[in-house]
Amino acid sequence: MRKRSLVWIMTLVMLFSMLPFSESVVLADSPPSTTTTGSTPSATIYVATNGNDTTGDGTQAKPYKTLAKAKTVVRTLPKTGGDIVVQIADGYYSLDETLVFDKDDSGSASSTIRYEAAPGAKPVISAGEMLEKGVWTEAVGLTQTGGLKAYKTTLNRSDKLRALYVNDKGATMTKSSEIASANRTVTGTPTASFTAANNPWAWQNGTNIRAGIVFDASVGLTTATKNPQNIEAESTGGSTARWARPFITFASIEQAPAASNKPGGVMLRFQMPYGFISQSLGNNTQYNPGNNQVIRNAFEFFNKRGNFYFDQAESTLYYIPLAGEDINTADVVIPKLETVLDIRGIPVGDRLNPVAGSDDGRVKNITFNGLKFAHTDYKLTELTGTYTLSDGSGPVTTSSRGYASVQGSIVNKVYFPSSINWHETFYRGYDIPPAAVMINAARNIKVLNGEIGLTGFNGIHVENDAKDIEISGNYIVDTLASGIVIGHPQHIYENDVAITHESSVSVSGTPIRNWAGVNKEKFMAGTEAVPENIYITNNFLYRTCYGFPGANALASFYTTNMQVLHNYIYDTTYGAMSIGWGWDEYDGFGFTAQGTNKTCGPYNGTSETSIARSPAISTTSRNNKINFNRIEQICTVVNDSGAIYSLGRQGDPGNLPGGGTWDTISTVYPLTNDPVTNKNSNWNSDNWTNFTEMNYNFLNPNPTDKPTDSNNWMNGFHPDEGSTFIKMIGNVVQAKLSYAVGQSRLIEFNNWKRKSDMIMVQGYVDGDNNQNGAPRTTYDNYKSTSRIWPLKGNEIVLNSGLTNEYTKMIPRSLIADTEFELASNVIMGKGEKLNRRGLLKAQDTVWLAPANTTVFNEGNTMTKAAGDVKSINAPSAAGEYKLYIQYGDGRETATSKYTVYVDASGSATNVENGKSYEVSAVRPLKLTLSNDYTFTLNGKPVANGYEISTEGSWTLVGSTSTPAITLNFTTTVSVANRLLPAGKSDLRTIWTTPQNRYGFPHRATEILLKATKKQWPPATW
Repeated sequence: MRKRSLVWIMTLVMLFSMLPFSESVVLADSPPSTTTTGSTPSATIYVATNGNDTTGDGTQAKPYKTLAKAKTVVRTLPKTGGDIVVQIADGYYSLDETLVFDKDDSGSASSTIRYEAAPGAKPVISAGEMLEKGVWTEAVGLTQTGGLKAYKTTLNRSDKLRALYVNDKGATMTKSSEIASANRTVTGTPTASFTAANNPWAWQNGTNIRAGIVFDASVGLTTATKNPQNIEAESTGGSTARWARPFITFASIEQAPAASNKPGGVMLRFQMPYGFISQSLGNNTQYNPGNNQVIRNAFEFFNKRGNFYFDQAESTLYYIPLAGEDINTADVVIPKLETVLDIRGIPVGDRLNPVAGSDDGRVKNITFNGLKFAHTDYKLTELTGTYTLSDGSGPVTTSSRGYASVQGSIVNKVYFPSSINWHETFYRGYDIPPAAVMINAARNIKVLNGEIGLTGFNGIHVENDAKDIEISGNYIVDTLASGIVIGHPQHIYENDVAITHESSVSVSGTPIRNWAGVNKEKFMAGTEAVPENIYITNNFLYRTCYGFPGANALASFYTTNMQVLHNYIYDTTYGAMSIGWGWDEYDGFGFTAQGTNKTCGPYNGTSETSIARSPAISTTSRNNKINFNRIEQICTVVNDSGAIYSLGRQGDPGNLPGGGTWDTISTVYPLTNDPVTNKNSNWNSDNWTNFTEMNYNFLNPNPTDKPTDSNNWMNGFHPDEGSTFIKMIGNVVQAKLSYAVGQSRLIEFNNWKRKSDMIMVQGYVDGDNNQNGAPRTTYDNYKSTSRIWPLKGNEIVLNSGLTNEYTKMIPRSLIADTEFELASNVIMGKGEKLNRRGLLKAQDTVWLAPANTTVFNEGNTMTKAAGDVKSINAPSAAGEYKLYIQYGDGRETATSKYTVYVDASGSATNVENGKSYEVSAVRPLKLTLSNDYTFTLNGKPVANGYEISTEGSWTLVGSTSTPAITLNFTTTVSVANRLLPAGKSDLRTIWTTPQNRYGFPHRATEILLKATKKQWPPATW
């Protein structure tokens, strides 16, 4: 008997590796529970703002004052017998230095260290310093404010101030209007040159690089302009890439040179040496003084509500309050630190081959619950270097600060000219600026139910050698760059080795590997591991990236089994999610058995001809799951992205014996541009392994339908260069083009670079896709240009985003009560059940009634349900209906913006035209047929309850006195179910047994059960 059970277990493991795409969405590790209640705490330490680190003893009566003190005490306690709780009272906790957690701060398998808010408390762990109240006086005599009342106070600070936080909102730097070519020039400005010999940041020499820019007198700057070292200029328009907003920092200001032909104008010199890097980037993402300019952080443009300006020379801070804001009673925070919380163990690059004892140096088993991490600074990247100026007398050495990025939330820290392709350097000159919360070399760390916001750059960054990390239930708001970042751009490979993971290209006779080789890696061999098992669930990311518009609200580089589930992203400057990195540059092209011959091979039909930068195929971005998310309002500043954007290869072909490999597929099962239908081919989507899935998301990039033009590349999905092996199933995508009626930028399936092998099916879309042509892509979705979805489409929208217990984070100005109960326009049959969230109170009443109804009575045109019930029946009469909420507390009745279209024939049957249904002998498709029609199936009479258990193509015709209905659909039997022995049930039955006889745990069954309800209709699991 034991032998037979073991055989069954092994059979099931094999079968699940063979499941087709419509059934494999949820075969994933389940995220850890977000609860922090474990064993009875073995110790509780109390922290309060009125505590004392010297006289306190950590009891509730005599708490400590700081988390640093509590952390020190936790180190001394035994990590056995239960959790250790550090309970933090309400209040504002300003840090003098970053809280660093290393291996000695770890918990254990039996004792999690829990830093958590006291019941009902919302403690703020701040990287800033709050100003005293009542210290502001009116700033009189300022002419630039245009009559707006401004205030000032003393601030002693030695650095530029790029952020100020007032009443939990970010104030804004001053900004000029756009300065066109007539009012600026580089004519007559100096250039600068340097060598790599004495400058570690210089990977190549630089010659005659622009060192300044001239603005004419009309711009408003003069030689008396204050603090020129704090002024910045952003280049816009012209040749600037549509996804970039590059900028430069200035060092000094002087009279414009005569050669500029700008009498009365000024010349601002660039801060060097970082100014060299700012101007060196490729793909038109460099700062270009020849493009239009916007000047930031100059006192002359201090003229809008919410503006701040720090006069460093006079130690004076200025602010123009928002309407109704009293600055003398406001909470004003000056950022000091770039990071609040730094979890940093000793990294070991043993992800694939674990080394005994490697966990000893990592940080483990710590939970942060209910805490707010906020108010960070970002002082930009600092560089010191030596160079010569064309109008100087010899070498000068100066320090500088700046920021430059080709794309996303990264920063370039080295110089090489844009004529050298940056992919040849394997991104070794790039890093990621600080985040409020940093996690490195860690295991089982949770950041739960808190807030991360008001950050100078990123919110939270899980970087290297991190595993089993959970970020759940957090409000992530007003991060000047990304809200969440996972991984690092240098994780193309782990523990890079010479030659294989270096460029073979030479520049001026010198191999690039000589100056951008593995010795320049941030994570040296033996210390590098991509993040794995990262769970990002139920977070609300709001107003992100407005300080660095080219960043994404959520960005991952290279990750394995990252699960991004049930998040809500609203209002971000660029794409909402960026998944993957590396473009098509590390996909092995040119190094397979076929060389550069694409015919019939994995690259058949793709457009790019340049070979990969390394013979090794990157395998570090695999098996990621981006499901059940809601994304709205993207690309508000820049574009050429999507609600979900991807780069690089995201999975692998199958591993069926004889099914073809990367080297043999061209001869075994030759590939064409068409999707692979041969079930024996490893390129058939049913057989893919380690693929990335993006399922059951609601993508609404432009929720207000703001008019756009053909230069605005804003997509629902945007699989960019190199994207392969991605499945997008059951998504609702609304991306109409105002300039092309009937078309939508639903998914960028164009044939650009080496993208291929993707599917987007079983979804709901609002137009014909505008971008097509990539090889072996499958597209099959329900279309409604009026965005009226069947019940299943409505339910995808309804269940996307935050689950019920987290929806309190969302302002009802973004999602109204009525939208949680009626998520979209929906068409349904008379009397059918409409699912709702049921987030209201029991005493509230929900109605479906005709538009403009004011008096409600149940009948054939009106139905009702209690507020906390999760469904409501459609009226029994055909027609159009609104959803109304009558509040039990007497508030005004709310009316839905969406409409329910009740169709007399809509409930005639439970099958849909054009759909495919998974069946088996023990789980047949049981037809539900209305008595209002007489039905035939493939020409033969059929009655209600008829069962279909075999594969086939079917035409169901319903006849009545009204026009007949005709529905064409198919049924399939999965490979896995075909292999199960007769009488042994099917996979659904096996997996829905709460504790099945094959030994699979109840939790795994539960996870599978949840998602497959949405994948195997119409069977009820």
